[in-house]
Amino acid sequence: MQPKLVLFFVFLFCCSWAKTQNFAEEHFYYYKGDSIVLDVDYARILIISENEYITGSELSVSGITFTVENCSNIDMSTYSFTNPAYNIAQQPYRNLFYTAIIAVEKLSNAIYFNAIQTIQKNDDVVKAIPFYTYLEKRVSVSNNFYVKLYSENDFETLYALAKQNAIQILGNNRFMPLWFTLSCVQETPLSAMEAANMFHRLQLFECSEPELLYYDLSNSNDEYFPDQWGLKNTGQYNGTSDIDIKAEQAWTVTKGSTDIKVAVIDEGVQLDHPDLQANLLTGFDATVGAPGGANGSPFGTNNHGTLCAGVVGAIDNTVGIVGVAPTHNKHNIRIYC
Repeated sequence: MQPKLVLFFVFLFCCSWAKTQNFAEEHFYYYKGDSIVLDVDYARILIISENEYITGSELSVSGITFTVENCSNIDMSTYSFTNPAYNIAQQPYRNLFYTAIIAVEKLSNAIYFNAIQTIQKNDDVVKAIPFYTYLEKRVSVSNNFYVKLYSENDFETLYALAKQNAIQILGNNRFMPLWFTLSCVQETPLSAMEAANMFHRLQLFECSEPELLYYDLSNSNDEYFPDQWGLKNTGQYNGTSDIDIKAEQAWTVTKGSTDIKVAVIDEGVQLDHPDLQANLLTGFDATVGAPGGANGSPFGTNNHGTLCAGVVGAIDNTVGIVGVAPTHNKHNIRIYC
């Protein structure tokens, strides 16, 4: 069968699949081949729109009063195409606000999704999306999703499928050029989660995942955590907000494992440091002339090794900083000096 004919049948499948989804919204997504099921939070709705809502204000939808919990502007203007081979016009950037609204109590399934459909009809609303809970934490989905190509040759297929389903291609990541960010607009008949699932099922790309929004992130109560811009950048020290390693999001998955050991090759570590002691294994000092000579003592007088070890595994104990893998299990870090 000719490639163009195959693609034609794919288009037919996409169109019919998209139409059926209007009657059966999906509440799961695919991750590494497995389907991750989310529980609907029948009290909250996410509104993605061009309007900024005031936190604490009230919004009436079909006779139901919702309160605006929060409203955030998410900057997507930095997405751009880095490979001139992708010769298509860059989509115009739209300044969008993500607004979480909450009802006094949980609504029935019918009333809840009727409210979502009512909100969706507003001209300024890009998408009205359910809220979910997963592992007792609130989560929702933006109007974007990510697709990873097998190779650059797959871009034509990606572009054709996106166009067929009224989905915009925002751009790709210059550090991961095969990863593309796609956006579901008002004309798109699918939510980002449904669109990501569709692209996954077609098996034309390496993976396809929705952009999740986390609201109950695990942060740290350590004294100096607010200063750790590398883990959570709020613009402190005149930095750029949100330029960080997304530690809080990572902590919703894991805070460390007994199966993983990290070797820090540096100038020794303070063995009795209250932020590190519980996570240290015996190291070795191979530096000739260092304190302790080459006798195996990992103790050092320079604080740089202690600093590096702390970034890796300082425990979450209200003291000092918190590490990327703070779980107290005595198997996180091995210090070599």
